[in-house]
Amino acid sequence: MTPDEFRNALAKGQGRAVRHVRESSAEAVRDALLDACVCCKTYDTQCEGFRADWLYQMIELTGEMEFYRKQILNVISNNRDADADSYDFW
Repeated sequence: MTPDEFRNALAKGQGRAVRHVRESSAEAVRDALLDACVCCKTYDTQCEGFRADWLYQMIELTGEMEFYRKQILNVISNNRDADADSYDFW
């Protein structure tokens, strides 16, 4: 899967994204996975719900839990004034 195909699979919530994480190096998926963690890719949260458990599963597969924890907390702390109605932190 190319990086663009992986980003697309993340945006659509496709299971092949998990398979790609299993088959790739942690570094190869890092940027796209981090982006999916801090920018809501869900088209309609009323229908689809949230993807936190699914993203967490992929983060665990990378073996880089501490990296993602630090990066996500950094994004949250630097965007405290983000729009309260938004699910994004970018």
